[in-house]
Amino acid sequence: MITTLAMIMIKYIDMDHSIGNKYNNLRILQKHGFNVPEFKKVDLINFQDVLSTFVKENNTWDKEKLWQANPETLNSFREKLEVILKKIILQENLDDLVKDIHTEYFAVRSSFFSQEVQEDSINESFAGIGESFLFVDQNKLIEKVIQAYLSLFTSRSLEYFKNRNYDPFDFNVIVFIQKMINCKKSFIIFSKENYKNTDSILISSSYGVGE
Repeated sequence: MITTLAMIMIKYIDMDHSIGNKYNNLRILQKHGFNVPEFKKVDLINFQDVLSTFVKENNTWDKEKLWQANPETLNSFREKLEVILKKIILQENLDDLVKDIHTEYFAVRSSFFSQEVQEDSINESFAGIGESFLFVDQNKLIEKVIQAYLSLFTSRSLEYFKNRNYDPFDFNVIVFIQKMINCKKSFIIFSKENYKNTDSILISSSYGVGE
């Protein structure tokens, strides 16, 4: 299975990078017959456009304090951006989006990317930076979708960007909703083990969903 997956990823290296690698990888797996739980991309906004407009209309931000994840500045920034997102993203729109996904619970997942940098790529993983939410009730989708967008601006994500000299304002966020599988066992494959910086493949497994 690992060999097959690697061949697919190499063959389709010219993926559509305008929608983020995480979402794109799921599309490729689904296209090639892998049993991927149903998923839908939230197409209600282009987050980069919303963010750009927001910054232009609120040009009094102390960007240096935001970079330093100053709690007061960061919380104020997130709260004002959340107000705008709530005006655009409505629960009824999300209900319509997931109407064909028959499940009790959903997973809400996010993916970051810019013109130069992709999550889940050869050079960057962004592992654990974008927020994902598991076992989400349908009536809580709007709350978690907005939190997923806002995860571009957390103390953890800003530290990640700062350490790599990336500007978070250059990034877009894709959010998608997926059928939640209450699995008994789960695993993740790292194509390159980075704890000891070797070329070994690392497989990590656990009971449940791996949380």
